[in-house]
Amino acid sequence: MQSDLHLAAEEHTYTHARAFQQHPAFELIAGIDENKSNCQLYQQHYPGKAYQSIDERIAPLQPDVIAISVPTAAHYSTLHKLLKIWTPKIILCEKPLSHDLPEAKKIVEICNKNNIQLYVNYVRRADYATKKIKELIHQQVIPFPIKGIVWYSKGLIHNGSHFLDLLQYWLGPVKSFKKISEGEIIEGDSEPDVLITFSGGQCYFIAAKEEDYSHYTIELISSEGRIRYDHGGEHVVWQPKISSEKFQGYRYLSKKHETIETNMNNIQWHVVEQLYLAVQHQENSLCTGEEALQGLETLISIGNEK
Repeated sequence: MQSDLHLAAEEHTYTHARAFQQHPAFELIAGIDENKSNCQLYQQHYPGKAYQSIDERIAPLQPDVIAISVPTAAHYSTLHKLLKIWTPKIILCEKPLSHDLPEAKKIVEICNKNNIQLYVNYVRRADYATKKIKELIHQQVIPFPIKGIVWYSKGLIHNGSHFLDLLQYWLGPVKSFKKISEGEIIEGDSEPDVLITFSGGQCYFIAAKEEDYSHYTIELISSEGRIRYDHGGEHVVWQPKISSEKFQGYRYLSKKHETIETNMNNIQWHVVEQLYLAVQHQENSLCTGEEALQGLETLISIGNEK
């Protein structure tokens, strides 16, 4: 809730609360936070009541969608408490599902057993640019095989998982990986350099130092040109190859790049728009629980490799 309270609502939507309030297909009916002051703050800015615990007062509200945005270690326990009270149609869970693989598997299994559509909030999947790149790959404007470099910081699971999910969305499932260096440990999360092979190509994941500055960027190279995905997706360009006017038989990347539209300032609204499609059982770009679990298995395997 608080990440965008200080920002203009017509220009920025980064939180679940603002996104569900703004989207015309949804009604925001309640918030839950064990911190009393947070509940009071919620009720100053948003409709409905705020509760300090998951209890029987939730059931009469009959929510179709519930967003679980508690700390990662509490995802499973929160889901367990919730399902004692109410079974929603959809759960949108913050990433990653868990730091513990067996626990993550339980979350997916429980949702499947209760016919709950589970999605994990890898927000970049919902952005215009992400879907445009997917379309360009599908149309073979950007053909396979693709090679790439990913710069990430603040942990392979915490932040690197965003970009693994993006690459799986674009290039298909992970086929193999090779750790290049161990890297450092930050807040219990490793930061290795690693080469990951997807069905559509290979990408090097290289760790930057979060203590210096955040750095999230992707460069993808294909036979037809280059994608630059900079500043975490806020600036995305395509540079096609062109023939040299000076040297016969030579080709190079055009200096006139093509900007691909993004809207990261309102990214959570676009996530909720994709959730609306999910509610309607229509095609959407969200990361499913199963896809998130596959990504987590890869990340934990990389971390455990010696």
